[in-house]
Amino acid sequence: RMKLGISRLGSSKGTARCQWSTFDMSASAGVHYIEVKPTWVEFKDGESLKDVTLDILPAESYDGTVELGVYIDEKSVEGAVVGKYLHTASIKIIDMSSFPTDDLKEFVTGGNEEKILSIRPAILVKEFVEVCWSLPLTKMGTKKIIWAHQYTSMVSILNIFILFYLVQVTTSQQLAFGVKHELVVMFSILWVLPFTGVHYLAYRRQFWKVGGSLRKWLQGLLLKKFLNFTQKARTEIGIQKVIQGMMQHVTIVVSDGYLATIDLLFGSLVRICLLILAMIVLQSQSAAGINPIPIAGVFILPICILPFLMYRQKKTFSLRGACFDADEGSISHVLMSVLNYQLIADYDRRTYCLQQFADKINQVNKAATNFNAAAVNSKFFAPWISTVLVGIYIIFGGFRVIEDPEKELAAFLATISIFRSIGGQFEQAYVETLKITSAYASICEITVFINQEIDVPQRHLVTRARRAMGREIREARIRQLKSGEVVAEPDDVAADTLPIQMHDVSFDYQGRYGADQAGSAGEGSEGGGISEETKEMGSKMANPMLGAFTNRLLPSERSEGAVAAAEMLQRAYRAYSFIKAIKRNIKGGNSVEQFRNVNLDIKQGQLVAILGKPNQGKATMMRLIAGQVFPLMPPDSPGLSPVFVPPHLRVVQIQENPFILGPEESIFDNLIYGIKKSPSLDMKALEARARMVMARLELTEDLVTKHFKEKNFVGNGGARITRGDRQLISIGRALVMNPEIIIVHKPTALLDNYHTDLVLKVFREYVENRGVGMPKDEPLIKRRKRTLVFSAKDPSVAYKADVVYEAVKARLVCKTRAEFEEDEELKRKLATLTSTVGAAFTRQQSTPF
Repeated sequence: RMKLGISRLGSSKGTARCQWSTFDMSASAGVHYIEVKPTWVEFKDGESLKDVTLDILPAESYDGTVELGVYIDEKSVEGAVVGKYLHTASIKIIDMSSFPTDDLKEFVTGGNEEKILSIRPAILVKEFVEVCWSLPLTKMGTKKIIWAHQYTSMVSILNIFILFYLVQVTTSQQLAFGVKHELVVMFSILWVLPFTGVHYLAYRRQFWKVGGSLRKWLQGLLLKKFLNFTQKARTEIGIQKVIQGMMQHVTIVVSDGYLATIDLLFGSLVRICLLILAMIVLQSQSAAGINPIPIAGVFILPICILPFLMYRQKKTFSLRGACFDADEGSISHVLMSVLNYQLIADYDRRTYCLQQFADKINQVNKAATNFNAAAVNSKFFAPWISTVLVGIYIIFGGFRVIEDPEKELAAFLATISIFRSIGGQFEQAYVETLKITSAYASICEITVFINQEIDVPQRHLVTRARRAMGREIREARIRQLKSGEVVAEPDDVAADTLPIQMHDVSFDYQGRYGADQAGSAGEGSEGGGISEETKEMGSKMANPMLGAFTNRLLPSERSEGAVAAAEMLQRAYRAYSFIKAIKRNIKGGNSVEQFRNVNLDIKQGQLVAILGKPNQGKATMMRLIAGQVFPLMPPDSPGLSPVFVPPHLRVVQIQENPFILGPEESIFDNLIYGIKKSPSLDMKALEARARMVMARLELTEDLVTKHFKEKNFVGNGGARITRGDRQLISIGRALVMNPEIIIVHKPTALLDNYHTDLVLKVFREYVENRGVGMPKDEPLIKRRKRTLVFSAKDPSVAYKADVVYEAVKARLVCKTRAEFEEDEELKRKLATLTSTVGAAFTRQQSTPF
């Protein structure tokens, strides 16, 4: 049972009520949770929060993480106004089980390949088949396959009995001629008619959705896991492994793993047992009695085949693994060639690229040849054994037929037929076992992939902590507003006054906690300042200069003015040395992999810029605000995050390099990508808004008028439109969604001066009007404050913002425009002095005074 909170963000005076309900997203009502029909929630006077409950159902199958929606019906609200974008929330249901079963948790946790390979193949395959069987659609289809196998087996047995009695009838001297004709016709009908059912069931099997449902489940599970990987796991699992897992491993484990196991257990093995039983029955009906030779031969087959299968298992797995490695290499090379085409073309390395690809294909072919050759040899082992046994029986059984043909002929022919059938079934069973053995490698790969570490549990802890902290801060702010300590703007509610904060945040891409708190980025400095040691460096370099300079003056030249000039040059040189020291100090820390104790305080409703040179930690700090990476947290308090973003605010991050969906998606599809499914979604109004936003950003006119909804127009990744248009579409996508917080990495890097000014004006409108192009008649209080944080390396761009933080050596220093201009003026003066002093001392060393 899950507890949800419905909040009144504004005043809690008076009563209010609304209806809430659930709707499906990736989770399904009745499977993952119990659906909630529209249900009333009532707030009494003074109540600002009501808790409601949602029942989560036990998982019947492994689903990873699924999502459902919760919706407040705007039309049902009484005594309040629903936030424009706060009527819908999504809930993630996290399956913390191990794949394929918790019984193997100690081996599979973390996706350690060595531990997974240490699991006995039979156990891993068994658990994989069981988890596939747990899927309702797969289970229903599999049951049909099992019944189809039994029908086919019964038809095979019926044909053997028909053959046995056909020989007896045709060779019998006691039956009349007419009766024999009638029986032969009946045997013919019995031989042909059941085969119609065999054909029909084989045809219908294609529509029982076993393979399709399994592939859909596994491929969706792989993609779902990849999208929730931690940063470390996403880095280690390359894109080629994702593609190979989706396209190759999933197909193999479904056809050669699950389906081959079902065919082996309920097809071949059941048929073998029935054939053995039929042989015994037919031998007992023979006038000569039971012949032990064929029965003994039947048991010799598995005695020979099983040890050989175990002997070949390791080699089969090794050869299959070599095929996968070669395939992965070829896929990686193709991806590299496609993604890096421009580099290949610029340096004219097409021939080299093709030669490399030919080498990769040769490796694939070699690995495939070795595997197929070994598979052929293994496949012929069972037919050889059955053929030899049939040959031996022909000798001994044939002698008995010669001695008494009337009694022995029918049993002899039927036994040979059964022997051949049993041999064929053993051959089929052996082939299916080889498939399962080779599929074991793919099952291991999928198990490694699915059990990689995901960040959802950490997000869960952080979200819970944010909600608790947000509730506490909001209640405290309500008390402050009531007492008059804090004064809110007319269109604000208490939740609008909650800050966005980073308090003593530390971060390391290696995820280390408890490292030296000084760190290379901030040692001896505060807010990116210069340490005392660095300041002393300039004095140590400059102090000897005064004596050296004055000593070179002639006694007659050592006037008061000359000494004063020397002192001035000494101060200038000290400044010059100080600047040099600053530069060396900054250059020494320009590769920021970690930072310690960073603080940030942003009020909602501000346009904030983070200014700084490359590699100073700007992007990482913005990712921390966006929740894409997590700060270091003490092990004893894993959910206590030092980054606080009010939990009711939606955060969207726009990357520096614009991402455009294509080639099938249109420009409109790109712009509405961030809009989640909701019962109140109006597509016509959404299209009008999307066109309006792009017109405000002055996207190329034809893209808005002619090609706005045209499919297959933008090309792969937007290759058919300019980089500037791609950037505008990327920014427009966020503005159409209109979240409360937008994080933009270098929004103007790809734009000309005109569009740079235009985008900054639109950013300003987004913040001040709580959205771009919002209806003028809509009350402002219905929308929450908007905050936009962007990074820039150009001060003229950054200082269009309300607040500017300068990132220096992974520290944030808040600067006003006046402070920045004062610093820039000082730098210009120092630069002038530096050049003057440098020129003066060059002349001093070359020309005596």
